Amino acid sequence: MHRLKVMEQLGMDDDHNYGGWLIEDLKEHYKDLMKQRDHSEMYSDRAELNNIMLNVLREIQSRERN
Repeated sequence: MHRLKVMEQLGMDDDHNYGGWLIEDLKEHYKDLMKQRDHSEMYSDRAELNNIMLNVLREIQSRERN
């Protein structure tokens, strides 16, 4: 989990603000996260990716509703 390791090194958590992202970028990011999750061997990495994906999906859905 390269992204997770980078997040740990930077002290980041999954409460990232996606407000400045384009919806196309969010959808692409979501697809990338799904690929990472599918290839992740550790349960803890998959669980963390699921949480990040949930946040991204919430942002996408909130924009599509408006």
